[in-house]
Amino acid sequence: MDAKHDMQLFADHAGDVARTCELLQADARNSLDFLITRQGEIQAAHSRETERAGHRLNVMAAIFLPLTDVSSVFGMNLQSDRKNLPP
Repeated sequence: MDAKHDMQLFADHAGDVARTCELLQADARNSLDFLITRQGEIQAAHSRETERAGHRLNVMAAIFLPLTDVSSVFGMNLQSDRKNLPP
């Protein structure tokens, strides 16, 4: 009867170990899901910041490129016939 009792205790202990392993696996899965979600939020924040920076660059280009064109046209030294006229 002692061997049967030992086997019963061993089976109970094995069941406890199996249940502990299942709980550990579920906890690890939940932790991994949390980390994946948090990393997604961080990437979304970086994406928004990149979008803002791109928008600022586009606004600066929209303002300064036409100004550069206008200033380059007025800054040209054009040849005119007035230089060759007598004073």
